[in-house]
Amino acid sequence: MSNRLPSALLRALIVVAIPVLAGCISTGRPPSIQTQYGLDLLRNAPRETAVPGSVLKTRYFTISPRFKKSTFLYKVSPVTYSGDYYSEFLVSPNALIAEQVHLWLANSGLFEHVVDANSYMNETHYLEGDILALYGDFSKKEQPIAVLELGLLMLKRQGNALEPLIQKRYLKNIPLVRPSAPALVEGWKEALSQILAEFEADLQRTQL
Repeated sequence: MSNRLPSALLRALIVVAIPVLAGCISTGRPPSIQTQYGLDLLRNAPRETAVPGSVLKTRYFTISPRFKKSTFLYKVSPVTYSGDYYSEFLVSPNALIAEQVHLWLANSGLFEHVVDANSYMNETHYLEGDILALYGDFSKKEQPIAVLELGLLMLKRQGNALEPLIQKRYLKNIPLVRPSAPALVEGWKEALSQILAEFEADLQRTQL
């Protein structure tokens, strides 16, 4: 009896083996690498005087379904968008932005305590947030823009009820030096800093 493999089977083995061997051979090209970005902010203004006994509790922010993915989103025409597989947020964008808002308000000094939603402290104030827009507008190549729109609702406890102090939408369009992911991150950081500085000023004009 012959030990030779049938020709059809031999050809099938060769077809399977070639891709496997090719995968073991280095081509000298770097693998595809995703870059992850944060949005760390720096508040440079002096600390304010806290309202005695005030406790601000911040909630997890919601986000529009269009912008909830971690990968960066670019507007490339009036009606079309493109995702960037190679550039993404370090964590979900709503968690990232909520953290920066929490830290900013903690550093502002407006409240004696700033805690998250899991805290057992009884809050005097309550903050909700909604990310309404978060993308790079590259539809005009000569003028790329970082777009960030944030809705913020500050509530104050009055007895057993929570009454709104501020409910406002903040929209920022920041021009970029170039249509790139690193430039877009810097634009988003500038947009968020401007929004929070404006929100802080709005809070100072209310009866906290």
